[in-house]
Amino acid sequence: MNENLTVAMAPLEGITTAVFRKVYRKYYTGVDLFYTPFLSANHTHKFKKREKREYLPFDDTLIPQLITNSPDDFLWAARVLTEVGYKEINLNAGCPSSTVFSKRKGAGMLFDTDELERFFSAVFEVKEKEDLAEVSVKTRIGVHDASEAEDIAKVYSAFPFKEVIIHPRLRVDYYRNDVDLGAFKLMRDIITPPVASTSSATEAPVPELVEGTSVETTRTLIMYNGDICSVDDVKALQKQIPGTDRIMIGRGLLKNPALPRMLKGGEGLKIEELKAFHYDLYAAYKEELVNDRDILFKMKELWGYWATLFSENDRQLKAIRKTKNPNEYHAAVETIFTTVC
Repeated sequence: MNENLTVAMAPLEGITTAVFRKVYRKYYTGVDLFYTPFLSANHTHKFKKREKREYLPFDDTLIPQLITNSPDDFLWAARVLTEVGYKEINLNAGCPSSTVFSKRKGAGMLFDTDELERFFSAVFEVKEKEDLAEVSVKTRIGVHDASEAEDIAKVYSAFPFKEVIIHPRLRVDYYRNDVDLGAFKLMRDIITPPVASTSSATEAPVPELVEGTSVETTRTLIMYNGDICSVDDVKALQKQIPGTDRIMIGRGLLKNPALPRMLKGGEGLKIEELKAFHYDLYAAYKEELVNDRDILFKMKELWGYWATLFSENDRQLKAIRKTKNPNEYHAAVETIFTTVC
């Protein structure tokens, strides 16, 4: 694979928490950037204890993600996180959840591009004065129709984002239907117009630069997110849209934790490694969570992804899903690992 490929672990609510990230890094390599599941920046101007555990202590490979539709609340959180040492803060403008969308947060921010522009105008006006952390955004291509992508991209193109992460689905798609690579490319080319070459007078002109800057330092980075589950998926993406060298992986990483390592030319998944990762993660959750039911819920959720690795073990997978206490769970898990290993 491309040596210059940058791989990010997608923020998945309730899954890619600080506990998961810590244990994951013990076993797997290949991820360059991690994101917190979204932290709520609201009128209380206080993060909950569980949210503080997501960004403390400082981690230079971690980017905190916020969810809010209030510039004032975003700026409060940006000040807190900048003070901790973070150089970049991400805004969630893509979560399709009904409870989030109904509050005009997450993908709900895409409903009104005028309001979206006002939000970022207020944020960047203050950010530059106070020298706060860089701002990035994770977005979808629209709410109801892909034709919305152009207007949304034009809003992003008007501001100096560090990065725009594009999940090329609509809010109404949730995580169903195919990704729209045409809309991804359209948004990418609007946000970061192709740099003109000396061999062609028809290409888009180089953006006007502020004195003392360069194209490299002013161009917004673009990251692709959506349906990356294998090395071949990335190869196909890069063939169809050359220059896509920054990708974020969510569900594909959960299905195959070794995928980022494989994308960097490393070894594929080893079941013994997954087994050790599983037991370490269970132990880490046990230290954090008091209720055994909560631990089992988290582990069973992961088995929903790992099931693709054990496609010939339906009976053992069903046994895991039916467990009601730790003893039953461990017995069922040991059975499936013993069968496969």
